[in-house]
Amino acid sequence: MPNNFVIDMVMFAYNRAEYTDMTLKSLIEIDSGFDFDKVNFVVINHSSTDNTTDVIKDFMNKNKGIINKFCTESNRGVSNGLEHFRNHYCTSAKYIGKIDNDSIFTKNWLKYLYDAINTENNLGIVGAAANYDQHVGFINKGKYFKSSFVGGRFLAKKEIFKINKKLRGSGIWGWGKFQEYILQKWDIGWCNPPAVIEHVGDNKFKHEKSIKSVEYINYMKEIERLK
Repeated sequence: MPNNFVIDMVMFAYNRAEYTDMTLKSLIEIDSGFDFDKVNFVVINHSSTDNTTDVIKDFMNKNKGIINKFCTESNRGVSNGLEHFRNHYCTSAKYIGKIDNDSIFTKNWLKYLYDAINTENNLGIVGAAANYDQHVGFINKGKYFKSSFVGGRFLAKKEIFKINKKLRGSGIWGWGKFQEYILQKWDIGWCNPPAVIEHVGDNKFKHEKSIKSVEYINYMKEIERLK
C-alpha cells in the first residue's frame, strides 16, 4: 500500500455494535471535505463480545479501501489504545486523528479540522466541536477557538506526542494529564463551525444500550438535512 497518507486516524470499538454501525455509515454518507485516499483509517476492536466484529467486516466488504486496517485487540482503553495505535499502525503521515464510535459527522468535518490545525504553527491539537456540545457556545470568527482540553474526536500534529516522560493517570498517560503537559508548549483548540454530532450514547438521553429512540431519530433527520 503506498505510503502517501496525510492523516493517520483511529477509531476504537468495544461492544455497542449499533453505535459503530451508525458511525461507519455516517463516515461515508457525509462528505468529509477531505480526500480519504490520504487517510490511513484504522479500526481497533477491543475484543468486543457482541456483533461488533461482524458490523466492521460487513462495512469493509461493502466499502473497499475506507478502513485500511482492522485489528481485534485486548481492551486497552483509550490512552493505552492510542499509544498502541501509534506504535503499530501509524505511517509517516504528518497528523494523527481519532474519532469515537458514537459519532454522526457533519459536512466538511475533516476539512474543518485540517484547516483549523493549520491556522497557526503553535496549534497542536484541535477537537471536533459538536452541534450539541457546550463548547459551541463560544463564538469565534476564526477557524478555531482556544481551549484547555479536547475529547475523543480530534486531529493533532504528531510532534505533540514526542514526550520524554510518562505521565501519571489512566492508561499510559491519562488523556487529561497529557493535555496539561502539552499546554506547556502547544495551544489546544476546538474547530469552528461544528464538525460532529456527538453524545449519541450519552446517559442523559436515557438509552445506554439502544439508540433507537426519539433522540436517535432526530439525529438521523439532521443527517438527511446535512446531505
